[in-house]
Amino acid sequence: MTYYVSSGTLNSTNSTQLRNILNRYADKLITSQNQFGFKKHHSTAMCTMVLKQTINYYTANKGRVFCTLLDATKAFERVKYCKLFQCLVDWNLPAVMLRVLYKLYTSQVMCVKWNGGQSRWFHAVNGVKQGGVLSPVLFCIYLDGLLRTPCSSKIGCVVGTMFTGILAYADDIALLAPTPQAMRCTLSICEKYAAEFRVMFNAIKSKCIVCTSRFSKTAQDLSNYSKFTISGNEIEFVQSWAHIVSSTMDDENDIARSRHNLIGKLMMF
Repeated sequence: MTYYVSSGTLNSTNSTQLRNILNRYADKLITSQNQFGFKKHHSTAMCTMVLKQTINYYTANKGRVFCTLLDATKAFERVKYCKLFQCLVDWNLPAVMLRVLYKLYTSQVMCVKWNGGQSRWFHAVNGVKQGGVLSPVLFCIYLDGLLRTPCSSKIGCVVGTMFTGILAYADDIALLAPTPQAMRCTLSICEKYAAEFRVMFNAIKSKCIVCTSRFSKTAQDLSNYSKFTISGNEIEFVQSWAHIVSSTMDDENDIARSRHNLIGKLMMF
């Protein structure tokens, strides 16, 4: 097994500094409203609820929604420092905060331990610190541009005045569009952002679901839809995914999963 060990830049003093930064400048670290990850009073359940309500809004009158769930490969490890700090500069964060973060990230060194041996120390040139207090927030800032671009273009699903065409919980991203053309436009935006910010989307683990009204009597024929692609690779069409989203939005899989979890916890108790 391989372990990556820091040379001591993540000590208790630095952790305290990062917590102070997070508390003091919390008002400047607010990401897009479509990002639900690592925010106060936000949760995965809230993100799932918005996703389901958006789909129900469109399918209530026998419409349809194309839901693409993107998988980002090793997203936290692929963060480019130059892009990250440019994002922080664009957010008008205080210079003292930028200097502290710059020092912490550019001076860290690591080594690899394996089978009793240890490599020479080397500098880390990308990625946010695993387990760091501020790392999830920095990653959400790094990914914020990906969420704001579709929001400004209004390509995708809209409920009332709220754009819900893209939703995210950290690196888990869901795209919602009422037409195939809108979905392809959103995927194109994601591809351009991924190329610039070194984000890698895995088409094999990404899935697309065509959601229709649960009262529709005609079965979905997924062969009628041309494939969507991300980074030149096709995205598979499926009927359901992760026990949460299904083509008919009947919630049976989600209810069964919650029921099994409850029974398991009761048995453990």
